[in-house]
Amino acid sequence: MYSGVALGFWLLSTALGCIAVFYIFLSIDHREDIEQLFSKRETVLALADEIRQSSDDLTRFARSYAATSDPRFLNRFRTVLAIRDGESPRPLDYQYVYWDLEIVGELDGTDTGDYKSLEQRLIDAGIGSEPLYLLNRAKRSSDRLVKIEDQAFQLIEAGQTAEGLQLLFGESYHRAKAGILSPVRTLQQMVDRQMAEALEVASDKQRLLDTVS
Repeated sequence: MYSGVALGFWLLSTALGCIAVFYIFLSIDHREDIEQLFSKRETVLALADEIRQSSDDLTRFARSYAATSDPRFLNRFRTVLAIRDGESPRPLDYQYVYWDLEIVGELDGTDTGDYKSLEQRLIDAGIGSEPLYLLNRAKRSSDRLVKIEDQAFQLIEAGQTAEGLQLLFGESYHRAKAGILSPVRTLQQMVDRQMAEALEVASDKQRLLDTVS
């Protein structure tokens, strides 16, 4: 009788131990999922901010070229476009302060990465169809802005500097600029909200697993 009770107790203890170990491993896996959510959120927000930054860089170089006719600014303008569209390799530390240092020669020999466009990198980060729709809206507005900038460059090269500057500071330019940044702002807010909601659900599940284990 005693041996039977002991055996039953041993089996029960073993089963409970196995269950405890299972929940411990499940809890560890879930913590890794939460870390991945944090990483994904930071990646997507950083890429969305890069869209904003590239637009600001294009505006700055276009206006600098219009004001000075210095071909360095036009070359940088074209390079920013090419990097954004995946036609030129992206510098490895492009997310940090870059063009303000590069233009004065402090970043000579910067290593470069791949030829992926911003849109492709956002897709690779795993965003959904609605954020991509906002990105396409921003891209279309950016294309319209580039047309205005190209018109300004033609005026400048024809010696009509005042008219070129007017285009780059006029109402249509500001509206096109807002057309880029408005959906980018919405994209940032959307991704931040979606990630926050996902993290809250994941955190609730993690607390439950911690309690059980």
